Amino acid sequence: MTPYDFCAQQAAQPGSALYYACRRLPEQPRTVLIALHALAAELRGAVAGAISPEIAFARLHWWQEELLRLPGPAAQHPISRALQPHLERSGVAPAELLPLIAPCLEDLERPRPATQAALVSYAARTGGYLHRLAARIDQPIASDHTLALAERLGTGCALVDVLRDVGADARAGRIRLPVDALQKYQVRVQELLDQSIGPTDSRFEALMRSHAALASDYLSAMAPAANEQRQVTPTVTAATNRAARPGVLAGLGRLAAIKRALLEEITVAPGDVLIGQISLTPLRMLWLTWRNRGARAL
Repeated sequence: MTPYDFCAQQAAQPGSALYYACRRLPEQPRTVLIALHALAAELRGAVAGAISPEIAFARLHWWQEELLRLPGPAAQHPISRALQPHLERSGVAPAELLPLIAPCLEDLERPRPATQAALVSYAARTGGYLHRLAARIDQPIASDHTLALAERLGTGCALVDVLRDVGADARAGRIRLPVDALQKYQVRVQELLDQSIGPTDSRFEALMRSHAALASDYLSAMAPAANEQRQVTPTVTAATNRAARPGVLAGLGRLAAIKRALLEEITVAPGDVLIGQISLTPLRMLWLTWRNRGARAL
C-alpha cells in the first residue's frame, strides 16, 4: 500500500463526501486534499480513541514531533510521507501543519465551546485552516482572496459536520454546541448526554436551525470565487498554466455543495441527528458533484 493509498483509505473511501469531491480532480490537488484530510482524521482519532487524556496528549505530542521531521527521510507515518513531496514542491514549512493539532488539544482541555463565536473559531481552526493550507500547498502563488475563500468554505463544512454529529458526539459524552446557545434555547446539556430530549422537541429544533443558518452563510461564499484562480500575473507562463487547471478550490466547491445539501436535510428534520447520523446517498453525492462540475472555474 502506497502512502497515498493509506490516506485515501483513512479519509476518502468510495462513497464518502471527500471521495466524490475529489473524484475528477487532477492528481496534485486530489492528493493534497486527501492527505491533509487523512492527517486531520488521524489527529481527531488520537483524541477520540484514547482511553485517557494522558494517552491522547502523548499521541498528539508524537504527531508534533513527526510533522517536524518533515521534509526528510526521518518521517515514519504514511500520511507524513504522502505530504512530504507536496511540502517540498510548495515550500510550505512543516511547522505550518502544527496548528491542526491545537484544536485537538482544545478538545481535551475545553470540550465545550462557551459561545457561538468560540464554535466558529473552532471550525475556522479545523476545517478553515486545513483548506486554506491545502490551497497554499496546491498553488503557492494563490491570491489572498483565494486563501480566504478556501478558509471560509472550509469553516462552513466544519460547522455542518458539528451539526451532523450532535447525536453521535452526545453518545460519546461530547457536546460541541455552544453553552450560550444551549442556554438561549433552554436545552440542558444532560438532556443531550442521556438522550432524554426528543427528536421533535421544539427547543432542539430551534437550536439546530439557528446554527444551520450560520453554516449556510459560510457555505454561500462559494459563488464569488468564479475565475479567481485566473487572477495571476500573466507574464509568468508556468504559474498561469497551473492556475488554469482545477485546483483545491474546485474540490472544495464540490465538497461545499455536498455539505449544503446535507445541511438542507438537517434543517428539514433537525431531530434526526439525535437518532442517527444524517447522510446523503452516493448517487446523490455523485449528482451534486456533476452538477457543480462548473467549480472548475474556481
